[in-house]
Amino acid sequence: MQFELQDYTRVQGRLALELSRPRGRLQPLNMQYVHAWRAQADGVRANFPGGVGEGVWFDYAPGDQDWGELAAGLNIQLAAVDLLLKAESSVGRSDLQQQAFGLEIRGRF
Repeated sequence: MQFELQDYTRVQGRLALELSRPRGRLQPLNMQYVHAWRAQADGVRANFPGGVGEGVWFDYAPGDQDWGELAAGLNIQLAAVDLLLKAESSVGRSDLQQQAFGLEIRGRF
């Protein structure tokens, strides 16, 4: 396949608020508001190598301009090990949903 790609430029602004405590079970709660100022490309044209004609145009889904991102964690302290549970998510998006979960294990010697 041969692809004719358009320029893809997007500028984002972010406003963040982070709430945290010096020590404790709750890890920082991070909230971000995101605004995109530049639009993404409209789509991509595809054709077979040596194909006849201009190929076929595939439209991209329209991208969101405003959404939020949230992240939080919980620290569980055991005798010689700390467990850190993390969660991240996007909110208010129609073009993409992102969620991530993690576990971090720290040992003390």
